[in-house]
Amino acid sequence: MANEHEMDDAIGIISETFGTFRAEMEQVNRVASKIAKKTQWFIRITMGIIAVAFAYVFFQVTQVTTNMVDMIGSMDTMLNRFGGMSEDMGHLTAAVQSMGDNIQGMPVIAQDMQRMNQDVAGMQNSVSAMLADVTSMDKNVDTIRLSTYQMADRFVSVNGAVSHMNYNVWQMSRPTNMFGPMNWLSPP
Repeated sequence: MANEHEMDDAIGIISETFGTFRAEMEQVNRVASKIAKKTQWFIRITMGIIAVAFAYVFFQVTQVTTNMVDMIGSMDTMLNRFGGMSEDMGHLTAAVQSMGDNIQGMPVIAQDMQRMNQDVAGMQNSVSAMLADVTSMDKNVDTIRLSTYQMADRFVSVNGAVSHMNYNVWQMSRPTNMFGPMNWLSPP
């Protein structure tokens, strides 16, 4: 009889201890749940911001590259037209000089045409210098494009690291699964 009473007391103590232990584990589970939810929320928002920033930068670089290619094409066309104009001015100057030789009253016009030819040659030199500068800018845009691709690669690495952290948080919360399924903690 005394043994049954002692056995009932022992069972009561063990039951009370397990009840306390279960309550404490449920408290740990609630805290871990809150931490996991906040961590996932923060990770998702951060990744969203990174994705939007990358898309914006990539779009801007693409636009700049397209505009630079168009501008270089226009500068090349302009240079060719100035070259043709310079050639035409050379022929025109020669014709006017010939007229000046044949007509005594026209030497002033021939001199003005020579000056105009020199001015056009100077303009052609300036356009050539501008084309060299635009070519240099095109090289810089290519460097920016390469840097953007490298940055995209680094974003992929960051995304992988964040996914790994998410998995680690899930792994750390696994011991709390001993007291019931916690499907909400499964990694996405």
